[in-house]
Amino acid sequence: MGGDFGHPRDILPGWTRRARRGFWQLVQIFLSEVRITGIRTEVDDTIRVLVAASAVIPTFGFHHWAYHRLHEVLIVPDAFDDAYRTTGGEGRPYSGHGRVAPFAG
Repeated sequence: MGGDFGHPRDILPGWTRRARRGFWQLVQIFLSEVRITGIRTEVDDTIRVLVAASAVIPTFGFHHWAYHRLHEVLIVPDAFDDAYRTTGGEGRPYSGHGRVAPFAG
């Protein structure tokens, strides 16, 4: 792994080679199975890897666990308020919401 991320050893210090390899394999699986879409914003490879890594972190170590019902992650250019609204970075309101399915391993 190169580019903006540096060497995997530097990103996951203290992790064994096996753990790093397993982590990056799960990141690759996530990227191959889940679409990452920008809503009025560009999504580049860095964002895709960060989203995938963020998805893998809470489940890492739970062998054979997967996001079975997650098909797409939407990236918006601004944060949602309590009513799930955002200005979308361009002053136009954007309303939406997400739902997290119950944890099932």
